[in-house]
Amino acid sequence: MERPSRAARHRKKTSPDRRLNRLIAVVTVLVLLAAYYIMTVELEPKTPHERPIAEAPVDVIDSDEEEDEEPADEERRVEERPAVDEQPNESVERAEEAKPEEEVVIETNDDPTSIIAETIEDPNWEPIGTVQRGPHVSMYDGYSDDWKEKKRAIASAVGHDEQSLIYWKVKNGGSNSHAIGIVSTHDEQEKYQVYIEWIDGAGWKPTKVETLRTLQFDY
Repeated sequence: MERPSRAARHRKKTSPDRRLNRLIAVVTVLVLLAAYYIMTVELEPKTPHERPIAEAPVDVIDSDEEEDEEPADEERRVEERPAVDEQPNESVERAEEAKPEEEVVIETNDDPTSIIAETIEDPNWEPIGTVQRGPHVSMYDGYSDDWKEKKRAIASAVGHDEQSLIYWKVKNGGSNSHAIGIVSTHDEQEKYQVYIEWIDGAGWKPTKVETLRTLQFDY
C-alpha cells in the first residue's frame, strides 16, 4: 500500500488550523465592532433631557448673621400684614349711610294763643311714589288715586297709618302741586297740619308738619 506523500500529510494537518484561524479572526472582528459601538454610544453628547441638572448652590449662612436677619424679615412680614384697625367696617358704613344726612329742624312756639305749638321740617322726607301717569292733576274727590296718595303722604309725615287718623280736611295749598291736610288721632290727643308737595314721577312728598294746640280754627 502506497503511503501519502509528505505534502498531502501537511495539507491535512494545516486544514483544521486554517479554519480555527478564520474563526478567531471573525470573533476578533466582532469583538472590535462591539467595542467600537460601545465607545461611540458613550461618547455621543447627551440630549438636554439626559443632561444632569446642576444643583443650586446652597449658601451657608453664619448663625450670627441669620439671627441678625430674622428681625428684618419679621418687620417685613408685619408691614405686609394688613392692619385690622385700618380695614373699613362695612356694617358701620351701612349704618352711617342709613342715618339721616341732614338734621330735622324743630321750632317750638311758646305763644299760648297760637294754634301752632311746634313746626317740624325734615329734609330727609321722600316722595311716597305714585301710580299716576301723564300730566298731574290734583284731585280732592275722595276716591281718585291722587286723593289716596295725598292721604298716604300726610300719614307718613306724622308717623301714623291712615286708619288711625281723622282727616278733618285736605285742601289746595296754593297751586296744583301743593296741598295741606289737617288731621288728628281718633282721641284728638295728636293734632297736625301737614304740608305736601307733588314731585313729578315720584308722587307727593311731605315738606312741613305743624303740631296743633287745637282744631278750633278756620280751615
